[in-house]
Amino acid sequence: MSRTIKKFNADHQHALGELDQLEAALREIEASGSVDGRRAGVEDFTRFLEHALMVHFRQEEDALFPAMIKKAPHTRGLIQVMLDEHREITGAHGRMIAELTKAEPDAAVISKAGRTILYFLRPHIDKEETALQPMATEILSPEELEEVDRLADRYN
Repeated sequence: MSRTIKKFNADHQHALGELDQLEAALREIEASGSVDGRRAGVEDFTRFLEHALMVHFRQEEDALFPAMIKKAPHTRGLIQVMLDEHREITGAHGRMIAELTKAEPDAAVISKAGRTILYFLRPHIDKEETALQPMATEILSPEELEEVDRLADRYN
């Protein structure tokens, strides 16, 4: 198996734990109507996700997805769904960061952005692990997977 795909699996496990923490923070924010007391936790999540967006998403978009489309054009539909989800997650992340720059962030804005991330990212991870990655390891040769690894290494 590609070391990049192995890394993706480890990233996913870490992300699921981070999402659980975000969800707990959102429940408290929604119950209190205030970001106070949970701001640091939400900011920690945004830093985690920023790194994930800059590394994991780029590795997929610049290394894995093009290799899959080149080898198996029929994967284009699934990959387009994944790209659309990347955009949704990135957009919600940006809205959350923008709101956190304010002295008194609006709890409703933080909640909505966080819920959008939860809505898209958990199923996104599931699709990667149950559809995309098995498909990649089936259709790409060992040499093609090595090339994916080489290209993905640019973002480590």
